[in-house]
Amino acid sequence: MNKFNNLYRYLKSRALNDSNDILYSYLKLQEGNWSEEPISWSDLFQKVIDYCLYYKELGIEKGDRIIIALEPGPDFICAFYAAICLKAIAIPCYPPTEEDPKDGEIWNRFKYSLIHSQASLILCEKKSEFIIKDYTVFSKTLKNIQNILHLEFVVAKKLSKKIIQDSQWQEKGRELILKLDQENNSLNDLENIALLQFTSGSIYLPKAVILTLNNLIENAHSLHSGLVSISLIRDLPIGKKMRMLTWLPPYHDMGLIQGIFYPLLSQAKSYLYSPKDFTSRPLSWLQLISKYKIHLSGGPNFAFKMMNKLRRKLKNETLDLSNWRFIYSGSEQVQYSILDDFIKAYGEFGVQYSSIYPCYGLAENTLAVSGVHYQKKPSYQLVCRKSLQKGQLKILKGQEQLHNQKSLSADYYKIISCGQVLKGTQVVIVDDKSRTVLGGGELGTIWLKGHSKSKGYWNNTLDTQKIFKNQLQNADAHEEEYLDTGDLGFIYHNELYILGRRKELLILKGKNYYPHDIEMIISKKLKKELEDHHHIENVIALSITYTGEEELTLLLEVKDKHSVHWAEIQSIIRNELLRVLNIKVSSIWLASPARIPKTISGKIKRNECRNKIIHKEFINLDEIVKSPKDLLLSKEDVKSKVLNWLSKLTQETIEENHPFLQLNIDSIQLMKLLGEIEHYFQ
Repeated sequence: MNKFNNLYRYLKSRALNDSNDILYSYLKLQEGNWSEEPISWSDLFQKVIDYCLYYKELGIEKGDRIIIALEPGPDFICAFYAAICLKAIAIPCYPPTEEDPKDGEIWNRFKYSLIHSQASLILCEKKSEFIIKDYTVFSKTLKNIQNILHLEFVVAKKLSKKIIQDSQWQEKGRELILKLDQENNSLNDLENIALLQFTSGSIYLPKAVILTLNNLIENAHSLHSGLVSISLIRDLPIGKKMRMLTWLPPYHDMGLIQGIFYPLLSQAKSYLYSPKDFTSRPLSWLQLISKYKIHLSGGPNFAFKMMNKLRRKLKNETLDLSNWRFIYSGSEQVQYSILDDFIKAYGEFGVQYSSIYPCYGLAENTLAVSGVHYQKKPSYQLVCRKSLQKGQLKILKGQEQLHNQKSLSADYYKIISCGQVLKGTQVVIVDDKSRTVLGGGELGTIWLKGHSKSKGYWNNTLDTQKIFKNQLQNADAHEEEYLDTGDLGFIYHNELYILGRRKELLILKGKNYYPHDIEMIISKKLKKELEDHHHIENVIALSITYTGEEELTLLLEVKDKHSVHWAEIQSIIRNELLRVLNIKVSSIWLASPARIPKTISGKIKRNECRNKIIHKEFINLDEIVKSPKDLLLSKEDVKSKVLNWLSKLTQETIEENHPFLQLNIDSIQLMKLLGEIEHYFQ
């Protein structure tokens, strides 16, 4: 694998030596068919130089922040590398659109990135330019920010046209190459800040993680070392022979580092396509893996869960997934049951247990921490629920499993291994109170250090000190400091196991409960008992203080509230949690997928869910069970209700096909109608 200390020199070298080799291939869905846009090393270098030249003409200097709010594709990749070549700081950001609500996740994240980074430039698509300009000028939040009106807006399409039409542009490009050759002749860029990578914001506000070029290279090298070690015992192509595929957004660590930056060093061929195309046609993921004989691809839990639900739609389709030899699962907490169902669902197409690689990582360590597995299938451990409730860990050994078969489902549950820690990173399990290292098989907080570890958060000294600068009890003052990940877990037989976030731990009547365990218990039971369990997308376990102490509250993400027997579901959930965990559910709430607060990457924002329940912004299941007719209306019921309101308001009979604009309603009556509708359907 190629390691370098200057990105510009490396790109130029590859363009000279491997000019026509295809590094990336961007796939687009157009009118139901896939088109392919290949990017060779020569293409990449030339377009990076074009962006460098454009940045220079706009006055970009070393250390300036550039928000790259482009759609996934070749322009995003080249704009990102060009920023690093000029020693500017790239900030990948979702491109806001007119359809995105101004108080929604995409706009909030964009606004936060802009304010927090004090960016000099926003790089965007034509369709986003006027929306962003309008918003940045008139937003109350942004209008007092110094120099906000001096932000430059570059439109990628304009850049492409200028390159083609301007005969002097090519000459300027050649002059810039000569200048960059001189500036980068012996320059070591490793410690330059390459990008600010914003965290997901699932618990707190997003934080801008500082990543140097060295962080990116070292983490990519760790990934490659892990893959090489696996290739020695498995039939996994490495380097130029490897074909990868990702639909993950390039605005987050997994899509950016694994999907785009890693191929740059390993020279694996990377097929990329838009997350929007994945969302509109989820099965395209497996279809493209089959078509291009992909070796490496993966995603979060929800992607595999989605594939499991869509399996029945592949009745007459033939897929060949036998080349897919590295199936990684990360980002969210990996669940054994989901991956097990995936293998069972797609085994006939060539998917094997030996190809599954659960992994663990976080933005503060660039991307990856662990994920190397040598067994024929991922390891798992059966852990005792009662011990976990006391803050302790008891693992059921092989012989004990044979003698406790009947009580396994209630007393123990499976925690899947996230593999061995990658080369270049050191992980320890720490007791929070004593700040001492715990032994193998002991439960504590995961701390880590190594070359992939970030230096801290941008303009956030307090959190940087708290998260990144931790030392063990009695450690030498000059010893390298640890990153406190905030995750609870343990190491067993040299493999890392994750139980969940420390901040998300539920403490009910003095006992510890892990949300993912509660959610898994319910999902498993509903799947077993109900034919229409697919209507329930997710189960979210929360604790809320009602009468002076924490009580268990559940939020169900549901697609269709009308075709589900809620009284039966309520009974199943309450009885199963009493049977397995001996805990009572205080209340159960329902919400459609669109109303569940999530990060852009799909993680549940549990604190926001909790606040919405407290303010009764969701539907209480008790109310549905008590009076289902009033709360669960069919489309005909809704239509009838609205027509009835209109008839009362206008004092005449209103038919279904009556044009709304011809109704004799003034503005006061209209506001009254809207108020009634909002109040009734709340």
